[in-house]
Amino acid sequence: MNSIKVNSTLNVLEIIDNAKKQRNSLYLVMGFNFANALIYSARLFTEEFSYIHAIWIFLGFIAILKVFFDLKNKSVSNNIVIDAIESYTYKKSFWNTSENIILQLIDGKKRYISIFSKNQLEEFEVLFQELKIPKHDKKKEINN
Repeated sequence: MNSIKVNSTLNVLEIIDNAKKQRNSLYLVMGFNFANALIYSARLFTEEFSYIHAIWIFLGFIAILKVFFDLKNKSVSNNIVIDAIESYTYKKSFWNTSENIILQLIDGKKRYISIFSKNQLEEFEVLFQELKIPKHDKKKEINN
């Protein structure tokens, strides 16, 4: 279960979850996918081009893009300075299996925190209100 603690002496939000392990597992799978794409692409020197080669080149390209955008846009830091948090928002997943709180950081990155119950969501929202972290409002963003 994920939890958030406030370290008031360091002014830091401590997030306890497995985000780094999940990211590293994803990178490992994407690395294998890219290596497999390279192997199939290398076969082009000995075989004629076929749709299988095109599929593997496409999958390798997608793997590189996914890793690049994750590195650029997502944070997995367990300790976040409270002043570095711009806002937060709440999002349900596509399959409704879990829900996420997304912390928008000042540097443009996002930190995703999975939540598993309504009580946990309410606790996080109360905590963010106490820390004076505003809830991100998409309507204001569209109007401005």
